[in-house]
Amino acid sequence: MMNVAHRLVNAEIGARAKTTGRGFAIFALLFLAFYNAGRGALHARAVATLDSRIYAGSAPQRVAALPGPLNPLAWRGLVETPEFYRVVDFNLLEEFDPSRGAIFYKAAPAPDVQAANNSAVFRDFFNFSQFPIERALPLAEPGIATRVEAMDMRFGTPAHPAFVATADVNSRLQVVRAWFTFGAEVRPR
Repeated sequence: MMNVAHRLVNAEIGARAKTTGRGFAIFALLFLAFYNAGRGALHARAVATLDSRIYAGSAPQRVAALPGPLNPLAWRGLVETPEFYRVVDFNLLEEFDPSRGAIFYKAAPAPDVQAANNSAVFRDFFNFSQFPIERALPLAEPGIATRVEAMDMRFGTPAHPAFVATADVNSRLQVVRAWFTFGAEVRPR
């Protein structure tokens, strides 16, 4: 009752009604709902496009479609086969060519790679990583024979790694040190 009287008095003396921003909030929520639904439909189409092709004679085991930053039709495709990963940038409005993009071959796990995989840093990394690839690099550093790197292909490639677990392994297959990096590479001293 008090609220009705309050509105009548305000209408009589010419007070302006308060705007609560409710219309803008409803618009924002509807926009986000439609945007996310559209993005979900485009993601499903991108995954189906990647999954329906043959890559260098191999059917994909798994695929991932990662969105571009601005264009909702631009995607980064990640295809895993038994032998390699293929990374291809594509647009849903263009014809998809499965031979485009870069190929990164998987290496058979060598003893130094297996030693690194048993470290706590690598175990934590593999708990998180969905598309891991590893490489071993020989080092000339005294007491260290190999540097093993495992990276998640969702965040970069071996040519441009972004999320990496690294371990230095000595000639007795012992991990001397291990660490994570994200973004620019930082080596421990």
